[in-house]
Amino acid sequence: MKFIPWDVPIKADWGRSNELVDLRQSNASLFIELIEEISRHHWLLTTDSWISVRVSTFLASSICFEITDIPGGFFEAQESKWLAELSEQNKGLNSGIRHFIICSYDECIEVACEKIDIKKLEDTGCA
Repeated sequence: MKFIPWDVPIKADWGRSNELVDLRQSNASLFIELIEEISRHHWLLTTDSWISVRVSTFLASSICFEITDIPGGFFEAQESKWLAELSEQNKGLNSGIRHFIICSYDECIEVACEKIDIKKLEDTGCA
């Protein structure tokens, strides 16, 4: 499996840079709220195309150990074993599904979906 840094507007110098505030599912949507480490800006990541999500503690996630040497906290996995397993289980799986990895201080969140939208929430950070 290859890990490619995912170009996002959220600053993350290392895998444990940001704090997970909320992770929830409502109807067909998945919502992930993060706080940026230094600026304390709040960000909302959403997807309506998700088919599976995995959450592990940072220390229990084998993927987080594999990406330790890559700067950043947001990645896309290519040649993903997880997507291959999901495809095997779901014969009609959309070929546009991608494997995103979102690291926070305590969690590693993996999302199988077509895309994730990112929005900066109204400034609630501290200076």
